[in-house]
Amino acid sequence: MPAGSARFFYPDLDSLLRALLRDLGERHDAALMRPFRERDVASWRALIECLIDRTARFQRANPVFAKLSIGGQTPPHLKRVDRDADKARSKFVLAALEEHFVLPRIPDRERAIYLIVEVVDLTFTLSMSESGSITPEWLQYAKVAATSLCSQFFGDSLEPRPSSLIPPG
Repeated sequence: MPAGSARFFYPDLDSLLRALLRDLGERHDAALMRPFRERDVASWRALIECLIDRTARFQRANPVFAKLSIGGQTPPHLKRVDRDADKARSKFVLAALEEHFVLPRIPDRERAIYLIVEVVDLTFTLSMSESGSITPEWLQYAKVAATSLCSQFFGDSLEPRPSSLIPPG
């Protein structure tokens, strides 16, 4: 996009970066929310790991999004846009878990899932800070942290939801 066009549509660099973060965030969410394969929902751990893998793949394929969302140099007011998007993402994660598994009713479970999403985000940020990319080692750390927290909040064993109870859609 020519600089003149950018100035026409966006009053300043901050507005442009916010719009870019939102647009790429929407694309990320679409990639995250693709239908699951049977093996992706074989267990709750498989589901969590699938979502983390999808996020890592998207971040790797979209370096601008990675720099803005997990690059570690994003100004706090822009990082807030990503954190707000993570709240919506955590609702999707919770809905996916509920669709496929019987979750115990615990207080603040939305907050628990949000914490898990943010821990993955932090793990990826640390990987980016250390090596400029999401490395296999840090990807594994993200999975261990997320599944450990999920196990702590919901228990080690979640029963699959009987297929007759799976909501349509």
